Amino acid sequence: MLRRQNESRCVPVHPRSALVERRRAFTKLELIVSLSIIGLLAALVLPAILASRAASRRQYCANNLRQVGVALHGFEAEHRKFPPGISPDPPFVSRIDGNGSSGWISPWAYLLAYLDQPVLGRAAPLRGLSPVWDPAIEVPGELAHIVPVLRCPADRQSEKARPGCNYRACFGVGPSEFSGGAFQPIRLMRADEIRDGLAHTIGVSERLIGSYSPTAADPQRDLWFSGIGAVNSGRIDADAMRIGCDSYQVGADTFPYMGSTWLIAGWLHTGYNHVARPNERVMDCDTLSFGHAAPSTAMVTARSLHAGGVNSLYMDGHVVFMSEQIDLYVWRALATRDGLERVSAP
Repeated sequence: MLRRQNESRCVPVHPRSALVERRRAFTKLELIVSLSIIGLLAALVLPAILASRAASRRQYCANNLRQVGVALHGFEAEHRKFPPGISPDPPFVSRIDGNGSSGWISPWAYLLAYLDQPVLGRAAPLRGLSPVWDPAIEVPGELAHIVPVLRCPADRQSEKARPGCNYRACFGVGPSEFSGGAFQPIRLMRADEIRDGLAHTIGVSERLIGSYSPTAADPQRDLWFSGIGAVNSGRIDADAMRIGCDSYQVGADTFPYMGSTWLIAGWLHTGYNHVARPNERVMDCDTLSFGHAAPSTAMVTARSLHAGGVNSLYMDGHVVFMSEQIDLYVWRALATRDGLERVSAP
């Protein structure tokens, strides 16, 4: 009897719908939590990606300068001297005429063969040419030729320049082009004339290309025509030059086409000095008024978009990232070729 009762027992049958698992919706709370996690991950990863890219551009820039250093020593090995900072001599022409154009050739013109660049014409048709930065003028092939190694990848402004040059030869400490640097006008320097030592003398640093904006000056990129030379006929030293440049007022005449070319020598395109620290807040300036010839006395500072400083090439070929907080005395001492200062080079 009991056995039959157990055998007759059956499992209750549930409705089919009861066995189907109910699907749950994505609640607002879960959505908010998920978005918060994604935002947190992005906040952690994105700065690291940007920092990595910035570091890559800075290293690329340093490699460019190393190539310039190799080219300088290739030239020195062949000629037993480094190229002049400013020269009226070949490989191009002795004079460039036209509205404010310089008639002087930069040291980079002598290094093209050592920078794996095609040989540009030794008699480039430059006479009567208007300034290379004038957008309305068709630039001849020789002037328009881009030398990639002379452009810093961090400065996208170089894409506007014709053809653009971020790397500049050091003329020394003061605002004059004859300020004791490794590069001097018309003079080819022997290695033994750099008495401070090639490893203790900076020869090349980077500078930002001009804003190319005639109506809105950029203090980090452009140069101000100060006219302070008209009221100070005596020699202006480095400190006085910086003080003069610090009196800039918005709306004054400026030159927004700095670093337009690697060919033309001088302060506007291929030269700089150590009047002020790297990335100085004070706008660069010259002592002349707008409309005069290319300046011979100026403050032209090493500047970059790299966080905290600039890349600099020593005359022995090694490259150092120089902090914008460097002691001014040390920075100036590194710009002299025979000052015999006692400083510890970075």
